[in-house]
Amino acid sequence: MGGTHRRDRTKTRLRRNPGPLGRGGCQIISKQRVGAFIGTSLDETLRQRGVTQVLVTGVATSAGVESTVRSAYDYGYNVVTVLDAMTDRDADVHRHSVEKIFPRLSETDTTDNVLKLLKEVPAQ
Repeated sequence: MGGTHRRDRTKTRLRRNPGPLGRGGCQIISKQRVGAFIGTSLDETLRQRGVTQVLVTGVATSAGVESTVRSAYDYGYNVVTVLDAMTDRDADVHRHSVEKIFPRLSETDTTDNVLKLLKEVPAQ
């Protein structure tokens, strides 16, 4: 990935589909807080599937996205923020998150680069 942050990647493997969950291989986890981890079963669900890396996108860069990135980092995940797949109502706070916060907590990249990398991963 294209960012400057590097966490130990020795245990990280990019996997296209970490395994089936629920109907159609998907599980819906509804969040009740700003971030996706606090107050949900997301961490437990990801760990049960052996997931070590998360790609984060979304709306409200400075709120939901940033909160999720911070939690994922704190829980020990290798985090990738897909910068062109997020937005915020306030361009200045969006820019602050993207330029100051995310490079410290995650690798940063674009949708095109992430999709290219995912295509290179063999199906399991």
